[in-house]
Amino acid sequence: MHRYRFYAGDDNGNDTDTLAMIYLSFRTVENDARHDWREFQRIKNELAGPDWWAVEIYPAETDLHDSANQWHLWCWPERPQVYLPTLNVRGDFGMAGRLVMSPEELAEDPDPRIGPCARQRPFTDIKWPYDGPNTVTDDVLIEPST
Repeated sequence: MHRYRFYAGDDNGNDTDTLAMIYLSFRTVENDARHDWREFQRIKNELAGPDWWAVEIYPAETDLHDSANQWHLWCWPERPQVYLPTLNVRGDFGMAGRLVMSPEELAEDPDPRIGPCARQRPFTDIKWPYDGPNTVTDDVLIEPST
């Protein structure tokens, strides 16, 4: 388990009950380049909330920020909307519905959206599926930056 240092900012200085967006910036305490989706999902759940949506972006090279092994998430309390002006299409951003499969479930009944060669690691490394902040003292995942 890696530990992370984080910075959390908001869009307007209000408390979390009235926030429209939360910005999370974090890195491992070891300052390594590990990128683990499950750990990032847990960070989002614990800092913004399990019902919030988050986006990690990969910007144009002209706006690239890559000065440290650090990641950035922008979080919203509701599903973000997307607009494609060239097609005049509006809609929900991201995937709808929950799909979480253990390695055993995937081996028994592969989901056709994933494909027959998909692999999944066991859910033993962190508490999953998410059911609230972890209270085990030796499993600290996040700490504020100083």
